[in-house]
Amino acid sequence: MSKPLPARPDLEQLRKQAKDLLKSHKSGNPEALRRFRESHPDFHAAPEPTIQAAPVSLADAQLVLAREHGFASWAKLKEHVESILLDTRDPLELFQHAFHADDASLFARLLERYPAVRAQINAPIGPFDSPAITHARSREMLDVLLAAGADINARSRWWAGGFGLLHNAPPELAAYAIERGAVVDVHAAARLGLMDRLRHLVAADPKQVHARGGDGQTPLHFAKDIEVAAFLLDHGADIDARDVDHESTPAQWMLGERQDVARFLV
Repeated sequence: MSKPLPARPDLEQLRKQAKDLLKSHKSGNPEALRRFRESHPDFHAAPEPTIQAAPVSLADAQLVLAREHGFASWAKLKEHVESILLDTRDPLELFQHAFHADDASLFARLLERYPAVRAQINAPIGPFDSPAITHARSREMLDVLLAAGADINARSRWWAGGFGLLHNAPPELAAYAIERGAVVDVHAAARLGLMDRLRHLVAADPKQVHARGGDGQTPLHFAKDIEVAAFLLDHGADIDARDVDHESTPAQWMLGERQDVARFLV
């Protein structure tokens, strides 16, 4: 007999249960091994040593959990839970949940169900009057947003200067965004260490070394490494320029994560 789901199942809680099951399997927990034997098709009737020695993944644990609840696959369980959420939860709450959980498939289903929200895909909804795309954390979510008409070059509308996706995204996601059409400005080039692009922009307009970006920072505030910082200084960047919002110098901005660059500037 399958285990019943709660009236309002939580997909994140189910994911956590699957992770806990995987951890228990790896530790040789007898109950976890029993559950794999009873619910995973690859382990039916297998002896305990075989199950314990088998390399299993999170996907295997999710399959066990899904079959225990009467579903043929994790995808089917996820689809069922999402359908309940769509019928019982406030739409705005659901959008926030899906985005913060980086659940691109649920976010896409919500956009299909609520076209009015889709029409506002570029609206400032996040902190500092920022559109959703500036906070994307994965290729999948970025693809969903772009398919809905999001502007990949949108920026926050912060009074001191707005930030775009390339000014915050991890390098891997930033590289993908560039493939999808994101424009590399001088601040993004400095932050990502794209020296060829940085040289091109400064050669075309030497004043770019003084350009103000997010929070009113200069490219030197964004400098990824010593090579970038040295290039900007060699082309006239102000080593003690202060940003507009926090009135901090590049070296002060770098003290947390770029201490080698801060030391170079000092």
